[in-house]
Amino acid sequence: VSPVLAERREGLERLVELRAGAHSPLVAYLLTTRIAEPDISLRAQVIKALFDILCFEAGEAEPDEGVCACLASGLAEMRTRRIFALLQVVDFEPSMTGPVAALLMACSFAGNQLSSILMDRQLPLTIRKQAVSFVAEIGYMDAAPALERLGARLEPKRTPGRGSTEPLPGSEDETTLLPLVYD
Repeated sequence: VSPVLAERREGLERLVELRAGAHSPLVAYLLTTRIAEPDISLRAQVIKALFDILCFEAGEAEPDEGVCACLASGLAEMRTRRIFALLQVVDFEPSMTGPVAALLMACSFAGNQLSSILMDRQLPLTIRKQAVSFVAEIGYMDAAPALERLGARLEPKRTPGRGSTEPLPGSEDETTLLPLVYD
């Protein structure tokens, strides 16, 4: 939690080397609080560390029971700010889709939060696309009404007479969300 980025990086590297997150509920809690880390590359490393604890590989020691409970609690409490931070990581580093999906699946409120993100016209379109993709991938039923509203609002804006949900080539407006909404 140091204000110095290099110290935060070094601290995380050391915790990961020791696999401290799998053995200490305090470290697991600390990692969940860093999901909104200001430095996006370090945030990606935090998310990877959390993913490694949640989805440990065969042959590795299973995380302690207290760690699992702490992670479940910490991830279940994610709201818009942290979920937005997760989407930013995928936008920054697409290979983080799997780890981010695993963390989102641990949060029962994520469907509501993703819905509010995808409906917010003030947010970057790339982040809104990530929200739609995760809603579709994970299958949040509570997000279905938001997807229907978004589709109904965008449908009249698509190119008339084209008979498709594809926007004009080169256009980067909200209608580029339509194919994702209908998938």
